[in-house]
Amino acid sequence: MNSSGRSQMLMEFEQLTGKSLEIEYKSLKVTQLRCPEELYDPNVPFNGLSLWDYAAPVMVVDRGNADYEVVDGCKRLHENKKGGHRECMCGVITSNPDEQNTGIMRILFNSSKQLHIREKVLFYSWIQKHVEGEEYNKLLNLCKINRHEQKQLLSCAGCSEDILDALSESRISLETGSQLTTLDQHERAVFLSLFSNLKLSFQIQREFLEWLPEIAMNEKCSVSDIVQKKEIVDLIDSQTLNAPQKIEKMRDLLFSMRFPRYSKALKEWKQHATAVNPAPKKVEIVHSPGFEKQRLTVHLSFSNGREAREICSKLKEISPSDWNKLLYPIE
Repeated sequence: MNSSGRSQMLMEFEQLTGKSLEIEYKSLKVTQLRCPEELYDPNVPFNGLSLWDYAAPVMVVDRGNADYEVVDGCKRLHENKKGGHRECMCGVITSNPDEQNTGIMRILFNSSKQLHIREKVLFYSWIQKHVEGEEYNKLLNLCKINRHEQKQLLSCAGCSEDILDALSESRISLETGSQLTTLDQHERAVFLSLFSNLKLSFQIQREFLEWLPEIAMNEKCSVSDIVQKKEIVDLIDSQTLNAPQKIEKMRDLLFSMRFPRYSKALKEWKQHATAVNPAPKKVEIVHSPGFEKQRLTVHLSFSNGREAREICSKLKEISPSDWNKLLYPIE
């Protein structure tokens, strides 16, 4: 954070807490500095420091007895240690803020940047535990954490590294990560492997997370047993199908396993609709979603009135019993 950003942060801190900060700049031994356990994740990806970032002072709070807690500059501290430096320039906040205000300060120092998902999980967990009222809402707003994310972020607090890694790499959605926290380690690994191998959309991840445990329960086995079925393994390992084709076929397969009666009815309906369609290139017969309504939609394609009359005449030749089979596929 540059000097103008630091000044802005100090103003926001004073507005939020009603307290002003006093800062003294001096050189400190790197062995005296520590990063906050609750609000720092060393696994957040790091792409190096700019010249300005490297030269900027590490902001710390004096905890007494030569103990300084970093509120901004953990990466700068890490780089100084890595470079073999014994000391680094620090901005020491001497007004002795308590633990809550120190945490708020740490969050404010980082809120101006795009937070990594690991930081969002940490920061929201800490805010939810330590802050309430108007300060709570203001901090969430500064961190750009919306209401939809809050429950999911809290579910991911303290979750396993495999979930955080998948979130960091955008292999799974925050919603998926939240759901995975409820599974045991083995089943979680099965899902993460499946999601990574097929590169599923977040919508299909949600469906698979819902369907697979239900299929396993119906078949009285584990999710791992389902995923290891020969037809699924062969599909994943197929050398003739591209990724989108694998995903489509996998979804169709799991859908048929989860909803066997509906899948059977749908297959029979499609066969019957194809058989009775008098002009497949000109007529499309569409059933209602999930066969929830006893109605059909018929799309016609024609280039003139004569062609339209011919198509309608052919549709009239479909027998009432055939129409009934299309209207009432599940009785």
